[in-house]
Amino acid sequence: MRKFRINILWKFLLSYIIVLLLPLSVIIFYYYPYSNSIVKNKILDWNTHITEQVASSMDLFMRPIYSLPTSIVANAEIKLSLLKNDAYQRYVVANEMKKYKTTDTLLNDTFLYIKQSGYLFSSTGYIYELERFMNSKNGYVYSSWSQEQFSQAINVINSIQVRPSEDVTILGEGRVKMITLMIPLPLGVDQSEGCVIYMIRHDTIERMMKSVSNSYSGDFIILDQHNNPIFSLNQRDDLRDANFKQFIQQLQTSPSGGEIDYDGEAYMASQTVSKQNGWKYISMNPLESVLLETKETQRNTIILVISILLTEIIIIYLSIRNNYAPIKSLVQFSRHAFKGNAESGGNEFDIIRSTIQNLFQSKEQLDLNVQSIVPKLRDNILYEIISGQYSSLQDILLEAKSYGITFTNAKCTTVVINVIGDIDQVFEIVKSIKLQPEDALEGYFIRSIHNDDILFISTHTAEQALREMFMKLQAEIELATSAKLVIGIGNTVDNPGEFHASYINALRTVEHLRIKNEDSILSFHDLMQQRNEPVPYPAETIQSLELFIMTGDATEVQNTVHRLIEFLQHDRTPPYMIRAVFVNISTIILNNLIRLKHQGNMEQLGITSFHNRITVAQITEILEKSADILCELMASTHTSSKAAALDEVLQYIQENQFDINFSLQAVADHFGMSVSNFSHYFKKNAGQNFKDFMDGRRINHSKQLLIHSDETIDWIAGKVGYTNPSSFIRAFKKHVGVTPGQFRLFNK
Repeated sequence: MRKFRINILWKFLLSYIIVLLLPLSVIIFYYYPYSNSIVKNKILDWNTHITEQVASSMDLFMRPIYSLPTSIVANAEIKLSLLKNDAYQRYVVANEMKKYKTTDTLLNDTFLYIKQSGYLFSSTGYIYELERFMNSKNGYVYSSWSQEQFSQAINVINSIQVRPSEDVTILGEGRVKMITLMIPLPLGVDQSEGCVIYMIRHDTIERMMKSVSNSYSGDFIILDQHNNPIFSLNQRDDLRDANFKQFIQQLQTSPSGGEIDYDGEAYMASQTVSKQNGWKYISMNPLESVLLETKETQRNTIILVISILLTEIIIIYLSIRNNYAPIKSLVQFSRHAFKGNAESGGNEFDIIRSTIQNLFQSKEQLDLNVQSIVPKLRDNILYEIISGQYSSLQDILLEAKSYGITFTNAKCTTVVINVIGDIDQVFEIVKSIKLQPEDALEGYFIRSIHNDDILFISTHTAEQALREMFMKLQAEIELATSAKLVIGIGNTVDNPGEFHASYINALRTVEHLRIKNEDSILSFHDLMQQRNEPVPYPAETIQSLELFIMTGDATEVQNTVHRLIEFLQHDRTPPYMIRAVFVNISTIILNNLIRLKHQGNMEQLGITSFHNRITVAQITEILEKSADILCELMASTHTSSKAAALDEVLQYIQENQFDINFSLQAVADHFGMSVSNFSHYFKKNAGQNFKDFMDGRRINHSKQLLIHSDETIDWIAGKVGYTNPSSFIRAFKKHVGVTPGQFRLFNK
């Protein structure tokens, strides 16, 4: 049996080898003999195509060049006879030549030369004197064409002349290869009046060649109608040799081109003759370099075919011998992937069946994992809804539907539950609540970004059902846990797109309950009814507190603080105003404790002002303790409160009255008072307002300086504390009746 298997194996192997040898024999006996000739013909066709394309492009670009002299002669603005003596006419010609700047993209520059004028006019608008044209300071210097030769050539020109590509140094550009074309003006006469000179950059024609073929690797040559070289892509220097002329003669005997020997080397050459000017466009490709790639390809092809043949023989042998290899690989993969879970006994089909069962179980586990992620995604969608991130109801329904979120009832409300206690335990309880259709509401509990809050996003038919539900929930949770709930119900809106408004108002309601330290349920509607009238800010009471502190009246300080505490405890005082008043009072007390050099700990008074969870009871305790400390310091510091306080103010003024930065604001800040309160205090105790008092003292001092010194008015104004002389002069005249200058004159 084994021998039969081997025989069959070799028979199949031999048959496959015969099949593979058929294309190999075709390659050997057909492809190789004809591949070189096919490549040569392709190269010749490609060379012919390139020369025709370049010749066509050059003819297209040269056509306006040959027509430009006629256009210049026909230009009514150019009066050739006036150029020599009329400078304005030369200016006109220079401007007219600018119009020919964009005549041809092939050109680098164009010059008009008129013999009788002795000037060259550039298409860029410049005018050159003939004797100074080829000058490094003016711009053009030919490496093999002197100024004298250039002048002679353009003065005796009577036919089209072309100078081949040569080095030209251009001011600002350096040395470039340039082809110079000169056409007599007008064309076809024995004695021309001048000529038009065109400068064509060598690299412009190179770019034209590359635009036709980037892969061209030979040499491209342009000859004029007399076989004189004009351009060589590779810048050959043998174009005037006898061997090259013989090469051109051989090429002209075969207009379609072909394989031609030149200088001991074979070339694939082709040419195209321009019908416009008789120029010859010649392409030369070294045959050896072209066929080198072909021979390399042939050699690589043999190696590749042999490699493929050997590989196929091995593959065929192995696949015939191991025709069950794919099934074997699948069994090995199953055992490796599922290891102990795969079928250990039985045949390959049993193992594959076991693998499919394992895949199905993995799929079920994956479904369970996805289902565990869905609630988190749902909570995120719900929070985005109450945050106002959806602009329309359609957007909400489209996004929420895929996560099992529906809003079917007419009214929408957000509830904020503040938990004082174990919020995780409370959240597990509220998540287990199952709402029934007869409850007339539907909703979803989620955790808030605030650590102590739980949100309930609901739709319902009546707000009473929502209140009843949370009254029952509050009682159940307080019975089951030690946690306390503060529940704020937002205002009811008409569609889910306005949930964010209800959420904000629910937060305001919870904040009211929290700062009042009440563990109850309150709706935003009821809160607004409690505040049916606006509560004015106690600005006057706060100012009085500052004044009593400044005057050292401890009894009034205590009474004023108690009145402010009563204001904070009032039910109609909103939370934001409670915080604002508390911050102002604590700041006043803290500043005065610092002024009176209190040595105790004042950190609690400063930091607590900004605590987010502070209650009115805590505020009351802090203010009462701080006021007691302040009053004790005031009692020990001020033995004669009003007189001592005024003496202290006057002493401070005496020390700083002539400082240019001294002001009412500076004194108020020094004594820890507002500007308005200090101004009221000073006028009440000193008998006049602060400005008049200071002006009087400064004016009296300035009188002495005016009489006993020769300093300027500006210097004296700064010396007595005025920031500018104008203010000083006005104040002086108001108090004395005359200006400072007049006062000095009268008293001298």
